[in-house]
Formats: sequence, C-alpha cells, structure tokens
Amino acid sequence: MNALIVLTTWGPIARALPLARQRAWRRGDGAFAYGLYEDAADPGRWLEWFLVESWAEHLRQHARVTRADADVEAEAKTFHLGPEPPVVAHHLAPGPATRKED
Repeated sequence: MNALIVLTTWGPIARALPLARQRAWRRGDGAFAYGLYEDAADPGRWLEWFLVESWAEHLRQHARVTRADADVEAEAKTFHLGPEPPVVAHHLAPGPATRKED
C-alpha cells in the first residue's frame, strides 16, 4: 500500500470549490481511500492524503495524467498560499519481506 500526502496552505474559499473535485479526481484515478484534514493548530493549513494499491500503481497514475486531470490539479493549486509549492510526501507500507517476525 502506498500513501501519498500533500501538505498545503489554502485560503478559506478552498473549502468549497476545488476540494470536492480533487476528491473525485483522486478516486477516479485509482485511490481507494481519501482524506482531507485542516490543522487545528494552524487554520488554513491542510493535509490531503490518499491511498493507492502500490508504488507501481502510483507511477502509472503519473503516466496516465490527462489534460482534464492536470486542469483539476492546477485549479486546486491556485488556492495555495505562500511562496513555496505544496509539500508532497510518499509513504510506503512495509511489505511482507520487511516485517519483523514476532
């Protein structure tokens, strides 16, 4: 399992317009779970996460980006505040070979 996390700071209008489209886009592109959380200690800072089956699936997502996909992502990025781009992190669940035996 592969978790992708996007940490961004969005203005208040972002609560409505792009986020519903963002979720639908992530789900339509292979994410089987999706979440969006606002930082209680830093209102306006958001953590978006989604899960895909594997790292290979995530790489396929990059390979099959359509113009419509790019438009949805670009729209969401227009609500980002600050000089630096959103932070993106990739987290991989340990596979069977990396798990410790009990």
